[in-house]
Amino acid sequence: MSANRAVDRAPGVGFYWHERCFWHDPGAIGVFSAPGEFLQPQPASESKRRLKNLLEVSGLIDELAVRQSAGLAIAA
Repeated sequence: MSANRAVDRAPGVGFYWHERCFWHDPGAIGVFSAPGEFLQPQPASESKRRLKNLLEVSGLIDELAVRQSAGLAIAA
């Protein structure tokens, strides 16, 4: 048994990313949009997208375990 067994099994650093992370149904403002329509919220979406872009440009994204979620079906 390796003395570093816990380190050998330790998960790497991951990065969850999908464009839909920046889009959502904001609830109350839904009065002005069709049901199930996704609207981009005003605060902070560009800063999150900028972080993702910086990870790509710097090459750091290649060191991360990048994951995306499976698509989600909207019930009729």
